[in-house]
Amino acid sequence: MSGRQTDIFNGARLARARREAFRTQSELAHDVGVTLRQYQRWEGGQSDPQFRFVRALGRALGRDPGWFYGLDGDEPTEAAA
Repeated sequence: MSGRQTDIFNGARLARARREAFRTQSELAHDVGVTLRQYQRWEGGQSDPQFRFVRALGRALGRDPGWFYGLDGDEPTEAAA
């Protein structure tokens, strides 16, 4: 194992991107076609979205889908800490 956590979705990054885009949880849930509660589980780290939803989140927030997994070297992921 290389120590890189590239297969774990980072809900903290989702929350950060949402805040930077001045969007609400409800707006994003609607945009990607899930319930508000499901979206909140993603941000809270209680579940991971299927990749089709990660792509939709990336489009809605102007981020590459890999960014939500920490693949940009921007900062350590929560799971790697």
